[in-house]
This record gives sequence, structure tokens and C-alpha cells, in this order.
Amino acid sequence: MHEGPDYPLVSRRWLLVGICSVPLALASGCRRKKEPQVIDPTDLDRIKSGEVVRLRALLREPAEQVCLLTPYRDRLEETEPLSHQVNPHLKAMNLMLQDGGFALVFVNGDKVSVQLLSEVRHDIVAWHEGAGRILKRLGCASVDRVLVTKVIDPLWPRLVVGEER
Repeated sequence: MHEGPDYPLVSRRWLLVGICSVPLALASGCRRKKEPQVIDPTDLDRIKSGEVVRLRALLREPAEQVCLLTPYRDRLEETEPLSHQVNPHLKAMNLMLQDGGFALVFVNGDKVSVQLLSEVRHDIVAWHEGAGRILKRLGCASVDRVLVTKVIDPLWPRLVVGEER
């Protein structure tokens, strides 16, 4: 190939291929790494109103600690002992919980796993007075102390994940 004004260094076809492949490479490189499902969402569906289930019974993978993240709270408070282990993981995965977004963060030794819970599938609340006699709000706690229940609100059942009182 000759260089000069009539012969470009790169053919138009290769230039077009290069330009068209950049968005594809960017899109695949920006995808979130799929986090494991520590809890099967269908197990949450099976909880009946008024039933109380230990979170440990729902786990598909081992975990020692669990933290609940609520809409617009996508990091742990710095005062939380697990924050130095969990927050870098949340930042690396670029977690941003919007309206209705909940996540359970599972810690097992030095392994951190995050499971997003959709309010579309489960009507989730961080706390409900109907569960107040058995649960308190969950920040982070031992998996053995965490309970899941379904309470009846005036309109529909709501799933509550909290720490045992």
C-alpha cells in the first residue's frame, strides 16, 4: 500500500470495524459481574403471612454475617465494624440502590457477596410495626440472629428482614 493523500494508512473498512467495535467492547467491559444468589428468591415467595423464618434456613451458600442495604443507602456507615471489608466491595461493583432497591450483603470470612432484592418481586420494607415485637431493624448481624417474616399491611403483604429481639 502506498502512503500519500490518495491512499490512507488504514482502509475505510478497518476504520469502520474499529469504530463499531468500541461500543461493544465498552458495553461488555462495563457489565456488572454477576453476584451469586445466596438466597433463592422463590424461597422468599413461599413465606406465608405471619410466618417467621430464620435466614440461615434460606441460605444456599455459607455466611457468617449479613447486612441490609435499603434504597439510597448503598454503603455501610463507617461506624459499622464490617464497613472496612464491605464498602470497598460495594464501591468496586458500583452499587447504587434507587427507590425500591434493597440488597443483602453476606460476609463469610473474607468473602463478600451481594444479593439484590427487587421490590417489584417482593414488597420489602426495612421495618414494620407488625413485626416489631419479634424484630428490630437490621443493620448488620450474625446470620443466626436474622429473621424473615411477611406481615399484612392494610393493602398487601410485606416482606421484612430484621434482627431477632
